[in-house]
Amino acid sequence: MRGRVGRGLVAGSAVAVLAGLLWPGAAGAWALALGAATLPVGLIALATHRPAASGRPSPSAGALAAIWALLAGSAAGLLALAGAPQGATPGGLPLATWLLLLGLGAAPLVLVAWVYVAGFDPRGLTAADLERLRRKRPAERPGPPDLPPAPAGDAP
Repeated sequence: MRGRVGRGLVAGSAVAVLAGLLWPGAAGAWALALGAATLPVGLIALATHRPAASGRPSPSAGALAAIWALLAGSAAGLLALAGAPQGATPGGLPLATWLLLLGLGAAPLVLVAWVYVAGFDPRGLTAADLERLRRKRPAERPGPPDLPPAPAGDAP
């Protein structure tokens, strides 16, 4: 299910970005912003898709929705602030700059890291996995592999 949703989000965001680039005016800017906010969420949904039989957790739909809300809200805030007078804010930076730095930069980074950690398989490699890898490993050799002798005609 998540794979189909991820493919749909990526395809929909690609259409929205293309429409935003080709459509002049404010409507195109909004389509571009929403498409650009949807693309990372669709890619995360595709990258973390695991079959139910794997038994490994995937990021919840709520976590992906929170990432999308943060990205889309920040992009919408930037569009809403376009052309508006900017007052003084902490650090002397305009509000749009704070939205760009925090809403599209730092906060999504923390949220995506949290989603990764929440969906991380704590088991890692089990003892059975390590034993299976040891059996597949070739017999240890003390040195580098033997190289075939060089052909006689190639000697300098």
